[in-house]
Amino acid sequence: MITQLETKGRVERGYLGISAQELTPTLAKALGMKTSAGALIASVDPAGPGSGAFAPGDVLIAIGSNHVTFKTMGKVMARLPPDVLVTMTRLRAGKSESIAVKVGRLPDPPLDPALNGDQDTWVPALKLGVANTTEQIRKAIKAVDEPSGLIVTQLRPAGAGAVAGLRVGDLVTHAGSKQLVDPRDIVGVAAPSPQAPLLIRFVRDGAATFVALTGEAEP
Repeated sequence: MITQLETKGRVERGYLGISAQELTPTLAKALGMKTSAGALIASVDPAGPGSGAFAPGDVLIAIGSNHVTFKTMGKVMARLPPDVLVTMTRLRAGKSESIAVKVGRLPDPPLDPALNGDQDTWVPALKLGVANTTEQIRKAIKAVDEPSGLIVTQLRPAGAGAVAGLRVGDLVTHAGSKQLVDPRDIVGVAAPSPQAPLLIRFVRDGAATFVALTGEAEP
């Protein structure tokens, strides 16, 4: 890591372009598994390194020699150097398979929203990107009754937003008691913790939900 900082000015981290959720005993049973080991793949970026190797509903069992869970997957993945070929263990339709995947490089967040057409703004404390919406956009995402809100445009896998279950495409309407009208309303929030959680209200598929961001997965 120190060498990367000295030679490249940054630390390059591995990226697969997949998101996962905790594999509960009930989900494991529904998948025909005897144990709830692994992380359930929820979505795959069609342009990401994991496209073709993984599909929603697969279970990621191991990365290299490291057995993974939802809680550990992000950390293990981030330690992978880009451009290397890694053997992973995937469970699909009850069958365990070893597959080789070439790791990509975790994309950098936008440094200046103005350079990206002011389309999204990075929220460092939550490790997610947000963008303004219009009435037409809110109508399209079944949030027509919401007077304002910010659309989630990107998420870091181990960030507070992703760990709490937020997804790209969610409409975040409130941070604490503050109604969100502009990205500036949330960009300066403090990093949440179990001692100081941040209450977020978001809308997904027309349903509003509150979630407390702590930066850690629920026990």
